[in-house]
Amino acid sequence: MLNPPGKRSALFGLACSIFALACGSPVQSPENYSGDAYAGVIDGSVLAAAFQPNVFSRSTCLGASNCYMPQTGLVAGKSITFFNALAVQTANLPTSGGQVVLGPGLANHNSDGTGGFHGDTFRNATCTPGPYNPVFDAFPTEVQAPVIDALPVATTSTRATAITYPLVAVYDVTGTSGQCNDIKRHDSVPGLDGSVRSDNPVQFEVWMPMDPAAGYFDLTLTAAPMPLAWFKGLQLGMVSGAGNVIPQNADGTFKIMDGALVSAGSGFSKPTDKNAVVLPYAPGSPSYSPIVYLHDFKAATGKKVGDYKGICQTGQTCPANYIKASDIAKVSPFNTIFIVASAQ
Repeated sequence: MLNPPGKRSALFGLACSIFALACGSPVQSPENYSGDAYAGVIDGSVLAAAFQPNVFSRSTCLGASNCYMPQTGLVAGKSITFFNALAVQTANLPTSGGQVVLGPGLANHNSDGTGGFHGDTFRNATCTPGPYNPVFDAFPTEVQAPVIDALPVATTSTRATAITYPLVAVYDVTGTSGQCNDIKRHDSVPGLDGSVRSDNPVQFEVWMPMDPAAGYFDLTLTAAPMPLAWFKGLQLGMVSGAGNVIPQNADGTFKIMDGALVSAGSGFSKPTDKNAVVLPYAPGSPSYSPIVYLHDFKAATGKKVGDYKGICQTGQTCPANYIKASDIAKVSPFNTIFIVASAQ
């Protein structure tokens, strides 16, 4: 695998070593290597299908055989980029009383591979940054990457409702005093480097696990080093960030936004199509949620996908290139997507 020229992944050096590729450089641990034993990188092929690369063009991926590319959509008159971490038929989501109900329990990992996972983050912790040479060193040590308790692999169940979710119960780890990326295992907390984990999740978020052997394009659509996470001493790619928090209702269930999936002509768009997704609110808005019901919306004659720039709510003045929320509410949401619009 060749990464985009001039923008080698943080996982590039080690992948070259493990897969015996002709990379031309040896790989070693960083100078300040310490903490949990380092076990290499995950086999990305075991990840659930939703978390596999979404582009398979060497020209688009700038030399890599496949890569992760953000999707573009529209909100409030502007373009937005996000990673579509999961697109499912709404009918396959769990229900209660005839209504879709998504909640914290879905972040628990089940023995058949369904559910989500728990993540330790170090956003309020300190660690000692170390040097990093992306050609020679196996992993960076500038910051402590998140650590997960389970690998989001393909489920062993054939049921349509058996879903591996990108839903994460986020725990806050504090008190660290060692080198950044000393902690590479979930069971090293509490303890290693003085680390202390919160008793309960501080919030729930949508994250995007990734195959570390693939190329990666960030939210500016630029080839970049792939952000990483740790699982049992193994590296994997992970787009995460505090901007992906899922708001909750008073009963603890997750709030879901109602967006539009715009189609033109006689066919229907896919929830992964460029500019087909129109969101009602932008990330950072009090009404925003990274879980989105997509209601099918047929473009007017002469209009094409990408012409509609936003959704106006009841009582708002609706520009000609916006969709009325009351119109999309007439159609049940066939698809639901889970998006990651913040990468940290």
